[in-house]
Amino acid sequence: MLMLVLALTFAVLVAVFAMQNSSTVLVSFLAWEISTSLAVVILAAAALGALIAGSLGLVKQVEMGLRMRGLQAKLTKLQGELEALQKEKEALTGEGTDSGGVKE
Repeated sequence: MLMLVLALTFAVLVAVFAMQNSSTVLVSFLAWEISTSLAVVILAAAALGALIAGSLGLVKQVEMGLRMRGLQAKLTKLQGELEALQKEKEALTGEGTDSGGVKE
């Protein structure tokens, strides 16, 4: 929740900054040139930065989800092996047939 509040606060500050700097500028990139408002350049740069950061966060979240799925499968497999070994131990030591004994 705190991150959302901080992101919205930052967005408002960027918007205010962009509106206060609305003069026309010439933007050049490779063979491309365009004359536009500085506010548009500022807002576009902020939006592009947010899009890139969000994309990187999404990639990380997908990676963590896949890793968690793999670890969950490994945990399930190991729990099954543990149960099988415990049953085997009980069968070998005869713990399951003791009527008056206390199980470990």
